[in-house]
This record gives sequence, structure tokens and C-alpha cells, in this order.
Amino acid sequence: MDDIFEFLEKIRNDNRINGVRYSQHFLDEVARILSLRGFDDARLFLWDSLNREDVQGQINSILITLSKMESVKNLKNDLKLCGYIIRNKMEFIR
Repeated sequence: MDDIFEFLEKIRNDNRINGVRYSQHFLDEVARILSLRGFDDARLFLWDSLNREDVQGQINSILITLSKMESVKNLKNDLKLCGYIIRNKMEFIR
């Protein structure tokens, strides 16, 4: 459990992540895909969304978050929790 708190602290202190304004609708989309289909499909969705001007600034920070998330064993194995964190990202980085 400590590794999850450490992960949350890392994303809270990373300016590439906390310096971005997020669309709640987009976070919900990414979280749904991540929870149901996993990291690879979430990344594919993000890469496919690169041409969307409304979310371009968010994509890189979400990809960074996914990479950090995937390196935490307790998170990598709990996709529902990962989806919850992405969905509530704005709350966790405050």
C-alpha cells in the first residue's frame, strides 16, 4: 500500500502532470478503457486521440501517469483502481 501512496506523491509533484488542465470527460473515457481493457488499449486510445486539439495537452501527461502506474506492482494488477485514479486525477494532484 505504501507504494501506491508513493506513486500518488510522485504524480502530485510532477509538473508535467499537475501543470495540465484536464477534461473530466476525457479522463472518464481513458479510465473506462483502462479499467476494462488494460494499459495497452488505453495507450492506443491516447495515441489515436493525438489529432484531437481539445485534448492534445492532456495526452502526454496521461501517458506519463500510465507508465508510472504500470511500474507499481499493486496498481498494475488492479485495473479498476488504476481507472479510479485516472478518473479522479484532478483530486489526486491537488
